[in-house]
Amino acid sequence: MNDILKFVTNLRIEPSMIFPVLAFLIFWRFPQLLCVQWWKLCVKELSYRKALLANPHDVKTLENLGDILYGTKRFTQAEDAYRKALKIDPTSAQAHFELACLLCDTKRDKEAEIPLLEAIKCDANFINPYIKLGLLLMNLQRYGEAENIFRRAIEREPNEPLLYSGLAITLEKQKRFDEAINVYERAIKLNPTDATIYNHYVSIITTSCALM
Repeated sequence: MNDILKFVTNLRIEPSMIFPVLAFLIFWRFPQLLCVQWWKLCVKELSYRKALLANPHDVKTLENLGDILYGTKRFTQAEDAYRKALKIDPTSAQAHFELACLLCDTKRDKEAEIPLLEAIKCDANFINPYIKLGLLLMNLQRYGEAENIFRRAIEREPNEPLLYSGLAITLEKQKRFDEAINVYERAIKLNPTDATIYNHYVSIITTSCALM
């Protein structure tokens, strides 16, 4: 292993390339460590980096590279890739969304709000940013704003049970139990096998009855 590290250190390669090259050499020298999934990620990363050398302004490739880096917890590099993509194309809803997810995963919830709003602005039919923003606002105890986000999303996608479940939670937090029960019933009709939704439904009915 020390020989491999020494060899990589002596190579004249960019710092960003050290990880995939090191991974390749480890797998080559120690085949028993080979993980197929990890190998595929390394190959993909190398292909994206090679593509960017030819065309550094390819937004989709930057987004794909960011996803690989994000998935392997190299958050700083991933954030840099997403921000480069957005600098080239500020209308990329996917890049805004992935950047927001990364910010949430690195405990920067308040920073994540802006890219989520931008993602919705760029593509009003992209439902994931609504869900993420609604949950973010709930975590920040801004229940009225979260309610508004979920209602806007339901207008776009009226058959998504997760949206109704999120809306019901915001209503429950605002102690509007009867409204929340009705919304949970709608969610259950859309997805009758979801135990989590059903458990929330039973819990709020129990709470509502106890307050009578």
